[in-house]
Amino acid sequence: MPYSFDYQGGAPAPIGHDGEWVEILGMTCSTFVLGLFVTHDLPLLDITTWPKRQADQEWASELLVNYLVTVYDSQSEIERLQRAIPSCVRVRPEETAVAAKGLPTSRPYAFADVEPPSQALAEQLVAHASESRASLRPSDADERAT
Repeated sequence: MPYSFDYQGGAPAPIGHDGEWVEILGMTCSTFVLGLFVTHDLPLLDITTWPKRQADQEWASELLVNYLVTVYDSQSEIERLQRAIPSCVRVRPEETAVAAKGLPTSRPYAFADVEPPSQALAEQLVAHASESRASLRPSDADERAT
């Protein structure tokens, strides 16, 4: 299954009850996880509540131009993805992580339920990555020794 934004994480399920993929061009890591839950009738998210965010449409455009055109051989598949960009709804990895962990409200979770804790998670991950990068920098003593 190629990496793509074609499947957005809701119904219908991306995997049939026979285990076969349905007619989708690809999935992101997040939508793969969401699709597994949808396939087993345990949807984590109510995708209809997700907004169309300009940043996500820009992400889809960049992904198509910089990567997906090298993955798909068919011009019709590329055109299908181009047509999908204006309506692209992206479930970000941190949103899927929060939904998979669970919230006090009942599933499927709405965007309004998932957004605050997912933003907090994203901020924690950025802070952790910054701390990790800082710890990898050579100390002043190491630089003087070389």
